[in-house]
Amino acid sequence: EEPPTSPSVSDLGATIRMERFVPRFLDTYKAQSGYAGKMHTYVLFPDKGAYKRYMESVAERLKLDPDHILYIKKPRVGDQI
Repeated sequence: EEPPTSPSVSDLGATIRMERFVPRFLDTYKAQSGYAGKMHTYVLFPDKGAYKRYMESVAERLKLDPDHILYIKKPRVGDQI
């Protein structure tokens, strides 16, 4: 899991693996009566890291075309002086 999340449970001796929840969430979402279908559904990830981690699961579960799975390109502030 991402560095900001891991320390939040370090004193519990636990390991966090969010990927396990994503397929279940996607299956539940797709099964809802209000699901718009693959032609009208887009998934937008907050950054490229999340995109890399979950894109395959989204494509597999929702059967979305690659141009329906997007991420926000964020520049790193402070990487250069």
